[in-house]
Amino acid sequence: MIRIYTDELIQGMVLGDSIYCKQTGKLLLVGGTILSEATIKLLKQNGISTVKIVDRYTLFVKPTETISKELKQALDLEIIKHAPDSLEANTSDNMVHVSKIAREVVSELIEDEIILNFCTEMKILNNEYLFKHSVNTCAISLLVAGAMGLGKNQMYIIGAGALLHDIGLCEMPFLIDLHEMTPQQTLLWQQHPIYGYYFAKEKNLSPEITEIIHYHHERWNGSGFPEELKGNNIPLGSLVRLTTKEVGVVVNVRKNLGPRPIVRIYFNRVNRSLSEAKDVDLGVENTIFIEEVL
Repeated sequence: MIRIYTDELIQGMVLGDSIYCKQTGKLLLVGGTILSEATIKLLKQNGISTVKIVDRYTLFVKPTETISKELKQALDLEIIKHAPDSLEANTSDNMVHVSKIAREVVSELIEDEIILNFCTEMKILNNEYLFKHSVNTCAISLLVAGAMGLGKNQMYIIGAGALLHDIGLCEMPFLIDLHEMTPQQTLLWQQHPIYGYYFAKEKNLSPEITEIIHYHHERWNGSGFPEELKGNNIPLGSLVRLTTKEVGVVVNVRKNLGPRPIVRIYFNRVNRSLSEAKDVDLGVENTIFIEEVL
């Protein structure tokens, strides 16, 4: 063991001896503790100037601890890109508040060990497409959910489902970002929502989250997969992208008009939030269609 100053401590170092409070004698940290940002701060707050560590040059850091920081940073940057902190940069004053709430939800998401394990696997398999695409989808979904006025619990569910929507691709990494597929490869790729659904279910994620993963490739006209759901069989509230590239939420389904619902638009074609949501009635706008269910 070696004694070093607390200012030299790094997350992942292992505490050699137990540490007690100088004033009360209360145990602060037991020997063998793997130091984190919080425990290092605790030592400094209690006036502990030096400690013994097992080995200065060996860190014990779990992969999820690393991914947690990176995920937080990536999601926060993506959220701020679409909804900056300044009122002048947003088309709606409310989006500053929505952006703040979305980042609070992110802080909760990165506390979930299951979510972090899935994200670690996605990043290892394919950082450029799988991980970054999932981050972008999560950020947009959180902002749309917040703009709809949904509470933090619902935003958490939507954010988790969006972040993990492609985890089924972890079972078929050779198909990730493949531009040309054989018919057999296409059939396998179309099963990734089912794989993802069962992966999430095995980890006891909520039914609401697993449903988002299961149905994220369904299309309003029934041409999606894996269940080929159509029209009002797709859950009300689904996040969709129109052929105009605008993003919104299905708010009204009329059985007599088939796959021609009313969609409330929250983001324009360049992913900027609208100052006020607008309704697009696909029963009237005959040249506009739902391009995909996000």
